[in-house]
Amino acid sequence: METRNVGKTPLPPVLTAAARRSLAAHSGKAELVNGPLDLYITTSGKPLGADPNFVDTMETASLPEAMAEVARDLNEAGADLPALKLQRKNLRSELKEARDGPLKDQARLHVTLQETQEQLQAVERAKRQNQWSALAGKEKISSTFENYFTTGRHPVKEMGEVLKVAHELADPNSGRRLKGNSIEVLTRGEVWQKKMELMEQAASSPKGARVDAEYFELSSPDALEKLSRAARGGANVRVLIDSGRLQADGENLDASSLANRLSTVKSLENGSRGQAGVQFFANQEVLGSRGDLMHRKLLRVNDTVLFGGMNANSGSGENVDNGMTMQGPAARNQAEGFQRDLDRSAGRDVQQIFGSQLKDLREKENVTVSTLGLLSLLEASGTQTQKPGKRYPERVESAMESAAFQGVKAQDLANIPDSDKDGKITDADAKAFLVKGHGSVQLTERGREFLAGGLEAAVERMNGKERQEKLQAGELPSDKKVGTDTVAVGDTSAERTAMLLHTIDTAEKRIDVSAFVVSEEVARALVEKKDRSGPDFQVRVVLDPGMYGYGGTPNEVGYRYLEDHGVPVKWAVLDRSNPEHDRKVHAKLMVTDKMMLTGSTNFSSKALRANWELSDVVYFGEDEKSKDKQDELSQDFSRLWDREAMSINTRAIAERKYAEEPAGPEKDLLIDRERGRNIRGFLRGIENYERAIGSRVQDEVSTRPELQFNLEQHVAQGESRGYALLDLIGEEKMQAMRTETPAYQKLLAMSETP
Repeated sequence: METRNVGKTPLPPVLTAAARRSLAAHSGKAELVNGPLDLYITTSGKPLGADPNFVDTMETASLPEAMAEVARDLNEAGADLPALKLQRKNLRSELKEARDGPLKDQARLHVTLQETQEQLQAVERAKRQNQWSALAGKEKISSTFENYFTTGRHPVKEMGEVLKVAHELADPNSGRRLKGNSIEVLTRGEVWQKKMELMEQAASSPKGARVDAEYFELSSPDALEKLSRAARGGANVRVLIDSGRLQADGENLDASSLANRLSTVKSLENGSRGQAGVQFFANQEVLGSRGDLMHRKLLRVNDTVLFGGMNANSGSGENVDNGMTMQGPAARNQAEGFQRDLDRSAGRDVQQIFGSQLKDLREKENVTVSTLGLLSLLEASGTQTQKPGKRYPERVESAMESAAFQGVKAQDLANIPDSDKDGKITDADAKAFLVKGHGSVQLTERGREFLAGGLEAAVERMNGKERQEKLQAGELPSDKKVGTDTVAVGDTSAERTAMLLHTIDTAEKRIDVSAFVVSEEVARALVEKKDRSGPDFQVRVVLDPGMYGYGGTPNEVGYRYLEDHGVPVKWAVLDRSNPEHDRKVHAKLMVTDKMMLTGSTNFSSKALRANWELSDVVYFGEDEKSKDKQDELSQDFSRLWDREAMSINTRAIAERKYAEEPAGPEKDLLIDRERGRNIRGFLRGIENYERAIGSRVQDEVSTRPELQFNLEQHVAQGESRGYALLDLIGEEKMQAMRTETPAYQKLLAMSETP
C-alpha cells in the first residue's frame, strides 16, 4: 500500500495503550507499543498512525479493524481540541506581535504553530474518518468524496445527502438527469448579448409574454429599461433580487449594495408604471446572516431560460464569464425553482428581509457608500427611470437634476469632499466627486434615514395586494423534449456540492477550471484526482487576480496549494476598456472530457454551503452538436490560458532569494513569507498593467472618432460596451499595445523568473 507522510506529529497523548498493542499485533512490530509515533495517511486519506513500513507485514483483511481502533482513540482525543484551538489562536497572536522582533523567535513560534496545526488536523481528520466510516458503510465510494470530507469541514448530515445525490448523478437513468433539452453554450460577451436579446424580445412582443428575472445584482439601465417596457406593454414581469447588506469595511459599514437595490426597485417601479412585480429576497429569514448572499443569476423569457454566473450590471458584460440558454425539461425545472424562491420571499416584512440592518443604518454614524452607491441614492430619489445609452458623466448630471427637482442634493445625503478647496460644499463639488467614479463617503444622518426609510417604503409597496398578485405562480415553460442534451440542476447546497465532486470524479482525461474563487478544499479535490489518475491526466486552473483592500487575495491559499502539488495554475491578465473598470474572470466553470459545470456557485466553502446559489451540469454526448459545445469551451479556455493569463513560481523565486541561508526554521519562515510577497507583488503588477492598457484604449478612442460612433452602434444591438470596444480595436492592435506597455514587460519578466 502506497503511503505518504503528512508531517511528523508525535501522538503519544492521543493513542491509548490498547490501540498501540493492536497496531503492534497486526503489524508484527513490537516497537509500536512504546515511543513516539508519527502520523501517516494513505493516498486515500485514511489515517495509519504508524511508520509506512508496517503495512507491508499487516494482512489486508485485518487493516480495517486496526484502523477503526486507531480512529476511535483519536476521536476520543477530541477532548483536547478546545485546548489545541486556543493554543493555535494564542500562537497566531504571539507571532503577529513578534513580527518586529528577532527572526529566531519568530521562527520558533512559526514551527510551534505548524506543529499545533498538524496535531489539530490529525485529531480532526481521525474524527472525520470515523464519521466517514459511518456515512459510507460497506459501500465502495470514490476517494474524491472521501478525501473531500475527511480533509474538510463539510457537515456530516449534509454529506450524507451529497453522497445520495452523487449516486443518482452517476446513474444515466436517474431522474436527476433531465433529458431532451436544447442547450446553447455562451462564453464571455455572448452571455450579455443573449441577455439583452431575450429582454428585447419580451419588450418588443410583450402581449402574453412571461418574464422572470432572479439576480444578485440588477442595475444596468439597458436591462431595467427593457424589463420596464415589457411590463408596460402587458408582459408578466416578475423580478426577485438580493436585498443587499451593510458590509464591514474596516471600521466603517458600507451601505452601497442597499442603495443599489433601492435604486433598482424604484427604477423598475417608475419605468413599468407599477406593472412589474418586484420582490426582495428574504435574506434574513432564508439565510439567517447578513453576510450570506442570494447569488443566483437567471432570466426566463417564455420557454427559454438563460442561466449562468453573469450579473445584470452595466460592467458585468465585460467579464470573462459563462452561461447557457436552455429549453425543455431543464428550463421547466429552473422556472419551478424561481417560483419556490418567490414563495419564500413574497409578503415578508422588513425584519424578515433585512433583520436588524435598518436599525443599524439609522443608529450608527460610521456608514459609508461608494460613488456609485451615492449615485444610486440620487437616482432612487427621483420619479424617472434610468435612461440607457448615457455615458457615465451624463448619468451623473441627470441624476443630480432629477434629485434636485425632488429637493434632494448629494451634499445633504453625504459628507462630500471640498474638491475646489473654497470652504463650501456645492453642487460642483458633488458632481466632481461622483464623476470621479471611485472612492467612498460617509452618509449624513439625513442620508442614512433617506436610505432606511426608502427601503421600508419599498417593502410596504411590495406587500400591497396588487403587487403580490403579480408574483403569483403562472404558466411554466414547456417541458417538451426539444433536443438531445442531458442536464442536471443543482438547487440545494448538497446538490451543488455533489455536482462539483461528481464533475471532478468522473473526468477521465482532463479538467479545465476558470474561476473567480478556488478555495483550498476545492484545490485539494483537484490535486487528489490528479494524483490518482496518472501522469497523462491534465488539470489546468486560471484564477481571477482580484485583491482585498490590504493587497491580499482570496485565491492565495488555493494558488499555493495547487502550485505545491504540481498543478499548472495561472492568474488572469485581462485588457481593460477603461482604467477604472476592473474586468474579472467571473466564471465558475469546470470543463472535463465528460461534462461541464457552471452556474452562480463560486468554488468556495461559502458559496457551496452558505449562499443561495444555482449550478448546472451538462453531460457531453457523442453527437456533433455536443462536440461543437466541447470545442467552443475548449477554444475559449485555450484563449484564456495562452493569451490572457500568466503564472509565477513563488516557491522557486523565494528559494532562489534565500539560497545562501542555512537550512532551518528561519529559512523556512523567510521562504514562506517571500512567497506571499511574490503573489501580492505580482497581483499589483497585474492591476498596474490593466490600468495602463485601459488608459491606452481610451487614448485610442479619443484619437479615432469613428470608434465611438461604431461602438454606440454595437451597444445599441445589445453587445457589451467593453467587448465591443476591444473587438473594434482589433487583436493585432491590442497585442501591439500590450507589448509596448512597460507594466506588461515587467509582468513577463516576473512570470518567466525560474
